[in-house]
Amino acid sequence: GWSMYDGGGKYVVRRVPVLADTEFVITEGVWYAWKASGDDAWMARQLPRLEKALKYNNSDRIRWSRKFGLVKRSMCMDGWDFANPHFCKGDHRVVHKGDPQFLFHGDNSGLYASYWRMAEMYGHLGNHKRAKELRAEGEAFRRRANRKLFFDNVYGHMIPETLDEKKLYALVGDERSRMSLSTGYTINRRMPTHEMAVNIIDEYQRRG
Repeated sequence: GWSMYDGGGKYVVRRVPVLADTEFVITEGVWYAWKASGDDAWMARQLPRLEKALKYNNSDRIRWSRKFGLVKRSMCMDGWDFANPHFCKGDHRVVHKGDPQFLFHGDNSGLYASYWRMAEMYGHLGNHKRAKELRAEGEAFRRRANRKLFFDNVYGHMIPETLDEKKLYALVGDERSRMSLSTGYTINRRMPTHEMAVNIIDEYQRRG
């Protein structure tokens, strides 16, 4: 139920439901293509689509934690498309009703990057009003994400939205200290401050 054929059967289009990164990856792709090509007209045509992606990412009940104002997903290993069977009621690629949800820094740094990338594109086209709005929304989002997801010198991996933290960590290990693959992406997406980024790199070196 999460794939369809397009172009008279020429293409198969899939949106794996458990993934919470699809929208910001599209925005990232447009930004990189524009940077590489310098094609302002093409970039401008994409912005309405990126606005829809942004609105979906930061409001849809499946993707958005109203409790924390952050992106959520089922418990996966980093950004991959399979949920931990302890917390998934069926097909591990699908979000099932009642599956507990988690806050993952990689999804949230991706959304933060959508804000500043779109702001840069709008500003380049002369729409400084929209660029200013996006920067303000993005910085408020960044503060929430860093407050909830950063622990001393690392971004936590899958931080529970509602589950009892002690019971969760007793089962799967302390998610607050697990350094996942997307930590490097999160630094490059500019979500940590410079000081936080240095602390993360120092922690990599400490762990060897």
